[in-house]
Amino acid sequence: MPPLVSTELVERIRVADDPEQSGLWPLSRLQCLRDAGVFRWGLPAETGGSEETAADLLCGYIDLARVCLTTAFVMTQRDAACHRIAASKNRELRRTLLPDLCAGRLFATVGISHLSTSRQHWSKPSVVAIRTPHGFELSGEAPWVTGATHANLLVTGGTLENGDQIIAVVPRDRAGVQIATPLELLALNASCTGTVILDHVAISADEIVAGPIPQVMKVGATGGTGSLTTSAVALGAASHTIDGLQSEAKRRPDLRSLVDSLTRERDDLRADLVVAVTDPKSDDERRIQAEQFRFRANSIAMRAAHAYVCCAKGAGFVTGHPAERALRESLFFQVWSCPPVVTSQTLSKLSVAEVY
Repeated sequence: MPPLVSTELVERIRVADDPEQSGLWPLSRLQCLRDAGVFRWGLPAETGGSEETAADLLCGYIDLARVCLTTAFVMTQRDAACHRIAASKNRELRRTLLPDLCAGRLFATVGISHLSTSRQHWSKPSVVAIRTPHGFELSGEAPWVTGATHANLLVTGGTLENGDQIIAVVPRDRAGVQIATPLELLALNASCTGTVILDHVAISADEIVAGPIPQVMKVGATGGTGSLTTSAVALGAASHTIDGLQSEAKRRPDLRSLVDSLTRERDDLRADLVVAVTDPKSDDERRIQAEQFRFRANSIAMRAAHAYVCCAKGAGFVTGHPAERALRESLFFQVWSCPPVVTSQTLSKLSVAEVY
């Protein structure tokens, strides 16, 4: 089967406006993906989706991130929202929303990190849900929401007084939904990531995606913190950096050994990811394996970027150089959906004094 990301699509994306350079939402690149059918990936065929294999999807994410990390990241957030809806027991919600989401007539994003990772140390839930005669009401802040100002729908949720949680679909123009100014980030600013404020936002019963139940994030989960998808995106970013190093090595034979080593490591990790996604394992085994992959993907992304700056020398320290950009973007993976185990491994490696 041919790869999901064709050479033609890669060229169309590259010709479109680069969001990292413009700082603007990657509209033209997202339109390229929509026209190529990427919005249909992994969603039910009966609603207009295309049911690719898990391995093909993983390679698709790697290849998208290799050509544009910002666009790939935006798509992971859009896909997370769509897959939550697709996995919902709410048949009417699936029937109503998925055809328009697959066709690109609607755009969705997700704001549910506060239900599992972000702000879990707070004494009070970041978003509180209370029951009403017609459903629920959400109040609080959903942090780290990507593209909320450009989305029609927000998949978010809250925690009830008894600890149960819900996930719901909220139209962006619903009364009480306020989109804060996006955060100024080290990289990926064009993703327009920031906080969504929910002020007594009414949720009807037919807008519920899942819950109310304890730990609602475990229901219908297809990605999330430390998933293979996040590792695939990190590996795609590393591949883009290695492409830059390959160009440097054409002019400087002394870099050949370094680049060949990184390329072999990249290829081995890609092959291992494909095997892992098709290999049935227990939940604990999959979690441990996913953490190992994420550490490997983060590591090669950071090391390749550091190597690129070293090889580019002073030019690589200038804003706008591909090496400078690669270094900033590599740091993104240390904070995006990074499990505590992976963070601990990274800090342990950084604390070891190397002998030169």
